[in-house]
Amino acid sequence: SMMLMWAVVVLTIVTFLFSVVFVSSASQYISDASVGDEYVDGMKTYFGSLFMTMVTLFMAVTGGVDWWDILRLFIEIHSAYGFLFMLFVVITVLAVLNVINAIF
Repeated sequence: SMMLMWAVVVLTIVTFLFSVVFVSSASQYISDASVGDEYVDGMKTYFGSLFMTMVTLFMAVTGGVDWWDILRLFIEIHSAYGFLFMLFVVITVLAVLNVINAIF
């Protein structure tokens, strides 16, 4: 049970660190966006706060939201953020969640 606790702690820390980067980039995009920008509503919905960004990232790796929808928003900001998001998905799904799965 201690291993599970530490796996959850690591998952939370990884999600938090990526969320800080993503909420910062999304808020910058929103503030710079022109009137009528089609991506602003999605940015506000998924990245309106640090907590919502963490929830969005959690949903992206657990099937709560299709991660293509999130990736498309990041690609609109810059392709580097799209790559960073894919890196988050790979790290989370292939590394952290497999460790949790191995515990059980």
